[in-house]
Amino acid sequence: MHNPRLRNTTFQSHLLAASLRLCDATGLYPTCLTLRGLECESDPVTAGQFGEIRRGHVRGHMVCVKVVKLYQRSQIEHTIKKLLREGIVWSLLSHPCLLPFYGVCRLNDQIGRVCLISPWMDRGNISEYLKANPHTTRIPLIYDIVRGLIYLHELKIVHGDLKGSNIMITSAGSACLADFGLSSVVDADILQWTSLDTGTQAGGTVRWMAPEVLGDESGVMTRPTTASDVYALACVMYEVLTDKIPFHECPSYITVMFKVVSRQRLSKPPAGVFITLELTDEMWDLMHLCWALNPDDRPTAEGVLETFQDIPLNPLSKRRIQIKDKTKERRMELFSFASFRDTTSRGENLSIDTDDLLLLRTLLGTSHGRHLL
Repeated sequence: MHNPRLRNTTFQSHLLAASLRLCDATGLYPTCLTLRGLECESDPVTAGQFGEIRRGHVRGHMVCVKVVKLYQRSQIEHTIKKLLREGIVWSLLSHPCLLPFYGVCRLNDQIGRVCLISPWMDRGNISEYLKANPHTTRIPLIYDIVRGLIYLHELKIVHGDLKGSNIMITSAGSACLADFGLSSVVDADILQWTSLDTGTQAGGTVRWMAPEVLGDESGVMTRPTTASDVYALACVMYEVLTDKIPFHECPSYITVMFKVVSRQRLSKPPAGVFITLELTDEMWDLMHLCWALNPDDRPTAEGVLETFQDIPLNPLSKRRIQIKDKTKERRMELFSFASFRDTTSRGENLSIDTDDLLLLRTLLGTSHGRHLL
């Protein structure tokens, strides 16, 4: 699809909102979101309170299977609708710095649990990758994260759960944002939508959460916003540039929550301690700006990138970012929803080059002339 209108983020945002409204009004969802032929391993690779991750295969291609934990049959239909709404949002996104979505599937177990399918990332998340590759240049990874966040915010979408474990590393060593379980379409004039909560009432993980999301002294919490995403972005930068999680000195969840709610910021490391990891004074000043207590005082993701580009970088990081800038419009390393589905339905081998997501094809319910609703 080469229609220039589809590359306009305002048009895409309205398109996304319209698709969700259409699904709500009719009770129908694109059946193209349902992925068939999944072979899923029985043992999870990792598990948490709300779900587990398993390996799977679709026509010989390894995929990541995110299984939502359900304990009652009465939860199933409600959860399916939630996941399909999440799938619609995720499937309409296409950017080199976002993990693609491949579909929704139900497991063949007693209650037919629901799962989300995405590419399997051999290099793991950014925290695992940096632990295994400590001498990797850090700034180009942060650059990828900022670019992905700018794309989401241009579409009026809040990620809502930015942290190291939700940022995956591709085979080429680039970073891409994952886990849109808390993503929201936040333009109130178009639509407001929040998917399955994972964690607190407001979602997210406390160490990375902005104070206004956790609540003020009266206990009033707000929904995640683009400004709270920017706060979390700076926490991820701290994580990447120090190899430590935010408030690492506080093992207690309650202590961390108290510090965040009482508006305490992360402490600046001693001068020069993390200079080899590219944590310079200029980078710390940018992070500090993103942690402004008043959300209106924080820069936008686009503003972060503009400031970022003025910060002196080491030659290797600068060169890698220049290469990313030259290639970002021409190639996507991972496969979009549309290209993966088209390729696996034909049984072909996956190729590297992909087009942008075929937004209208998915929304309007036709694919090569086949009705999808």
